[in-house]
Amino acid sequence: MEISSGAIHTILTTELGYRSICGKCVPHKLSENQRLAQLNIAKKLLETYENCDSRRLTEIITDDETWVYYSTTYSKYRKRSWVRGNEQPTKIPWPNFRKPKIMYTIFLSSHGIVLQLPCESGKAVTATFFTEQVLPNLIKTIEKYRPKTETRGMKILIDNASSHTTKLTKNLLDVEGLELLPQRPYSPDLAPCDFWLLPKLKIYLQGKILTHYKHSERTCTSTSNPSRIRVQKYVLHVGGKVKFCVSVGGDYFE
Repeated sequence: MEISSGAIHTILTTELGYRSICGKCVPHKLSENQRLAQLNIAKKLLETYENCDSRRLTEIITDDETWVYYSTTYSKYRKRSWVRGNEQPTKIPWPNFRKPKIMYTIFLSSHGIVLQLPCESGKAVTATFFTEQVLPNLIKTIEKYRPKTETRGMKILIDNASSHTTKLTKNLLDVEGLELLPQRPYSPDLAPCDFWLLPKLKIYLQGKILTHYKHSERTCTSTSNPSRIRVQKYVLHVGGKVKFCVSVGGDYFE
């Protein structure tokens, strides 16, 4: 029995309701115990967001680190071009991960960028740098904009990087009165820095050549400082994403 490919497609899509979709790349393959742990953390986060009105949401600060290369290539999608017949498309080499780069730590709240701090060129953020440079600068910034209440009531949402989970970091946060919110490991889908701000920055930097450290600092500052209204929109959006995470049982989602 022979069936044409068109007929097969019609049967699969129209009659059986199938659709062709690409697989989703996820940070980690979750075991059942990990998924349940993710679910419990998402429920705690959801409770925090549901108990916060729009004013209290300003007390939540999220943070992440990212590498900024002094020169970057365009993605293959940005380099799409029309070619004749058997002509070859433009070849785009993989990034050279040994080329000059600098790591930035960026803190974000519903007011916008709270703090943006570069690490030493070519070096990653360590627990020592985080506790001796990053957090003290963050606390000074908070105290500057909140002279009456300072860090009281402030909550911080950071990922499970080693520099964030050391006893040294947790002790300092406790001493300064910064409440550490639970964060799902391997979860870029719940942090505004991961699912919105840093991808936006990376797209802007494609094809750029940064001549020196100060140039990279100015570029990152001007690019990653969106309007307050846009930031509030995405910070509020986190509550909806956490709720959806709970609805899918703690698993990854689009």
